[in-house]
Amino acid sequence: HYTNRTAHYEIVDGANVHKLIWYRIIVYTSLLTVMYFIPLSLIMLIYSHNLKTIMAIALFYIVFLRMTMFVIGISMTIKTGEGIVLAYVRIILENIVSMLGLASNEDAVISMSDTVVAIFGWLPATECTLAANGFLSGGLVVKALIGFIIEFAIMYALAYTSHKRKWYVRTTIG
Repeated sequence: HYTNRTAHYEIVDGANVHKLIWYRIIVYTSLLTVMYFIPLSLIMLIYSHNLKTIMAIALFYIVFLRMTMFVIGISMTIKTGEGIVLAYVRIILENIVSMLGLASNEDAVISMSDTVVAIFGWLPATECTLAANGFLSGGLVVKALIGFIIEFAIMYALAYTSHKRKWYVRTTIG
C-alpha cells in the first residue's frame, strides 16, 4: 500500500512520468551500487588487483545495471510486489540456459547449434560466467553494453507506457 500511495502523491504533486521513472532509477541504482556493488568490487580488488580484474568489474557493473533496470522496469510496469517474481524467473532460466550453453560438447546435456550458443553470449548470466572464468574480450563488453542499452530502452518504454496509460496489472499470486 505504501508504494501505491507514494506514487499517487508524486503524481498529485505534479511529477510527470519521466521524473517518476528517473527518480526510482537514481535512488535504487545508487543504493544498490553503494550497498552491494562497491563492497563486492573492493573485495575483488583486494584479492586480485590487475587490469583483468578491473575489466571484469566494469563488465559486472554493466550487467548489474542491466539487471537493476529490468527489476525497476518490471516493478514499475506491473506495480505489485508479486511482479518481482518475473525477475527471479528470468535469473533462474538464464542461469540454466547459460550452464547448458557453456557446457563442452562431450558434456553437453543437449546438442546445440553454433547460432544458439552465440545467442547465449548475449545473456547476462553467460556474460558474468565468461568474465568470472577469465574469458574477457572487447566483444563481450560490447555485447554487454548493447544488451544494456536495448533492455534499458524496452524497460523504460514499458514503465512509461504503464504509468501513462494507467495500467494496473493484478496478479493472482497471494
